[in-house]
Amino acid sequence: MALAISCLLAMFCVCGCLICCSYCQMEQQYDQLEMTVRDNAREAGLPDDYDFNEDNVYMQELRREEELKYGVVQRAENEEESLATKRRGAVEEEETGHI
Repeated sequence: MALAISCLLAMFCVCGCLICCSYCQMEQQYDQLEMTVRDNAREAGLPDDYDFNEDNVYMQELRREEELKYGVVQRAENEEESLATKRRGAVEEEETGHI
């Protein structure tokens, strides 16, 4: 429907900019892309009503969990490194007698 309306608007374009016509072309490209994505999904065995937006949300949650997990691991590694540095410093102080 938007396609038909935009083409009609292009016919009434007073200044000749044909912005409506370029909008029409953009809509056609978007529709073609959406059909291609759906066809590929169907070939991959996904149901026709598969919600890609829901999948994106799920993937974002997984990525966030991984980042949090990595952050926790990284923090633990940094703490271990800090403790090891402190221990080395304490050992050096004992050996040299300097405080």
